[in-house]
Amino acid sequence: MHSRPYFVDWALEHLLYCIVTDLCEHYDVIFCQEHWPSPDFLYKIDVVSTDFACFSKSSTKTAVTGWVLLGRPFGGISVLIRNQYASDAKLIALEKRFIVISINNLLLINVYLPNCDSTEEYKSNFLDKLCAVGEIIDQQQNAQVALGGYFNFVFCETNWSYRMLREFSDEYKISPMPLSPSSPTGYSYCQKTLQHHSLIDHFCISVDMVPAVLRVSIDAGNNLSDYLPDECF
Repeated sequence: MHSRPYFVDWALEHLLYCIVTDLCEHYDVIFCQEHWPSPDFLYKIDVVSTDFACFSKSSTKTAVTGWVLLGRPFGGISVLIRNQYASDAKLIALEKRFIVISINNLLLINVYLPNCDSTEEYKSNFLDKLCAVGEIIDQQQNAQVALGGYFNFVFCETNWSYRMLREFSDEYKISPMPLSPSSPTGYSYCQKTLQHHSLIDHFCISVDMVPAVLRVSIDAGNNLSDYLPDECF
C-alpha cells in the first residue's frame, strides 16, 4: 500500500470541507491535528468523503461540558483512510495526543505532541507519550511503523526532545525522514508577520520501509493556516 499521510491544521471550520475534500482526491491516508470540533461535531469530519473511513478524537470534551468556554477551540486529532484500505484497518488506540491504526502488518501512528519547552512537566509528559506509543508497538509484533504528525520541535541534536526521540527510534528501528531536496520549502510552520519559520512536523518510518519512500515534502498549496502540510509518498 502506498500510504500518503498528510497533515493539515483546520483552523477555520468553513474551510474544512473544501480543504479535506481536495486532500481526499490525492491521498490514501490523511493525518490531521488541530481540527478543533467538540465531540458533538466530529461528524463533520466523518462526512467529508464517502470514500474514506474516519477515526477522530476531540480535545474539548472537558472544556465544553464544564462552564462557559473561554477563548478559541483547541486540539483534536483524526486519521482518514481510503475505503479500499479501511476494510483491513483496526483501531488500536484513540487518545487526545495520538491515534494508532493497524492495516495488516502496518501501524499508522498519528501524533500531536505537546508544546516543547524546558520544564520538567513537559519532559515527563513527552516521555509518557513516547512510552505509551512504544508499548503499543511492542504489542504488535513485527509490525512496520509509519509515524507522523505534529512533533512541535525541530529535529536537531541540541534539542532534548529530539535526542529522546532518537533513542526511541533506535529501539524500534524507526528512521526520522528528512525533507527531499525537491521540497518547495524547508519549513512546516510560517508566521509571516514575525517572519518565523521552523520545521516541526515530521515523519518517522520503519527502516525496512525507507527504500520505498519516494519523497517527503512540504505542500505549500491549498492551505491558509500558519502550518504547512507534510506529505510522504
